[in-house]
Parts: sequence; structure tokens; C-alpha cells
Amino acid sequence: MFLSVFILFLFSHNAYAQNQATPIHYDVEIVLIDIGDINTQHGSYDLKFLLILTSNDVDFTKMEKLPTIDFVNGDLDKDITVEALEPHRYAFEVDGKFFNDMSFHNYPFSPIDLIVKLESEENTIDQVQFTSTSLDELSTKYGDHVPGWILVGVDDTIQEILDSTDKSHSQYVAAFHLERPFLSNFFTKLFPILIMVSIVIFAFIQNPRQHKMAEIGIGMFLSLVFLHAAFLGADLPPLDYLTMQDKILIVSYITILYALSEEVIQQRYNKGDNAELRFKINRKMLKLLPVVMIGSALALLPL
Repeated sequence: MFLSVFILFLFSHNAYAQNQATPIHYDVEIVLIDIGDINTQHGSYDLKFLLILTSNDVDFTKMEKLPTIDFVNGDLDKDITVEALEPHRYAFEVDGKFFNDMSFHNYPFSPIDLIVKLESEENTIDQVQFTSTSLDELSTKYGDHVPGWILVGVDDTIQEILDSTDKSHSQYVAAFHLERPFLSNFFTKLFPILIMVSIVIFAFIQNPRQHKMAEIGIGMFLSLVFLHAAFLGADLPPLDYLTMQDKILIVSYITILYALSEEVIQQRYNKGDNAELRFKINRKMLKLLPVVMIGSALALLPL
């Protein structure tokens, strides 16, 4: 009798241990609903999305407490709204502000990554694990287009992370890759620069006849400085590297200064204002202009 009770206890204990050692698996799906304000200076963005958890390991309708999700890189603006509660499916709407370190190396054409990181609150990887049966197939209610943005890619990953107490947690990371329409960016960020530089170059070509290089060059240089300080890059945070726009601006400054330097050279070597000598100096400097522009651009590439 004692032996039977002992064996029964042993089997029950092993079964209990196995159940405790088996983590609950939640399959995660995110449906993007809306993108609000994107503050590139602070690396923040407002997102509204539907988070769907499915699992065959639990019955959501019989749980005393529904799974609590910790949004690692976000703050919710309001309480979640439950959209569906079924035995093996739990869906709720999330509306909040999220944060991510953004890269602006190719600004103004840099894609912006909107990241959402979530973990199970107070549960280690031995208790809860996230899965995704549709990796790289995140969806939005807009399809491939979000108002004001172009959705260039979506993906999600599952990773294991350690907390401050060296405990492992399962973390789900979703990423929405957006970029502004090319024509909109080009005409608002780069086209004004190209127009100013083009005016200076045309004046440089006509300089021997018009004698207007100094007035035009100084005017365009000051206009470009004002445009740069007041508008271009105003939506960027302080950076420790040069963006693509910065490099284009530096090449533009060098081009205008090079064109203006002709007047100094003319005054030094052509004090009598000889028309033929003026024309020769201008043509020689004009031939070197592409070298100056290409050389300065190549020098800035590694920066």
C-alpha cells in the first residue's frame, strides 16, 4: 500500500514538474492601424495598432488574469481596448507613443524605422515564449501605403534578452520601415540648393561679359546660409556625423566660394582689367570647376 502511494506521488510530482517546465507559447500578430506624429528630433512616434495573441496552450476565456504585455520602448496613451476574446485568441487595440534611435546618414532619403518591442510582464522565458508564424508578413489596414508615407518594408523577430537580474525573457520586435515620397523630399530639401548653385555656375560662365559674379555669388551664398540655418535639417536632432544633405550643402558652399574667388584672382593678376586676360583666367578656372566639385564630394564620402 505504501509503495503504491509512493509511486503515485512520484508520477504526480514528475507530471507537475513537466507542466511547470513547459512554457506557454503566444503567437503574435500586429496589424498597423494608424501612424500619428513622428518627431525625428526626439526619435518618437505615435502608433495605433491591433495586437493579436493566439495560443493552443491556454484558454483565454478561463484565465483569471489575461496576459499582461510590457511595451519596452513605448508608453500607452490610454488603456488597451479589447477587440476579441476567444478561447485561443485574444486581440486588443494599442494606442501609444514609442521611441527608437533613428539613423539619418542618407537624410533626406533615409527610411525611418518604427520599432515596437514587447515582452510578457513578470514572466521569464521558461514561463512564456513568443512565436510568429508569419515572420516578415506584418500587415496594415492600408496595404503598402500609409497616408503621407510609403511603407517600404515590414519584418518582425523573436529574441532572447537578459534583464538587470540576469533573467532571460522572450521579446517580440516588430519593425515598420517608412520613407517620404521621393519627389516631395527632392523638391523641398534639395531642389532649392541646386537652383542656387546653378545660378552661380551660369553667372560664372558669363562673368567675362557681365561682371556680375560678385553680386550674384554673394547673394546666393547668403541665401543658402539662411535656407540652411532656418529650414534645411530643422527636423533633425544634434548628430555626430554628416548627413547626405550636409555633404551636398558643403559641396555647394565650396562651389560658390570657388566661383567668388575668381574676382580676387582677377584683381590680383589683371589690374588693368584687360578683357582678353579676364577671359583666359575665367576659362581656366571654369575648367577646374568640375574637379573642385567632384574632389570635394569624394573627400566627404567617408565622413
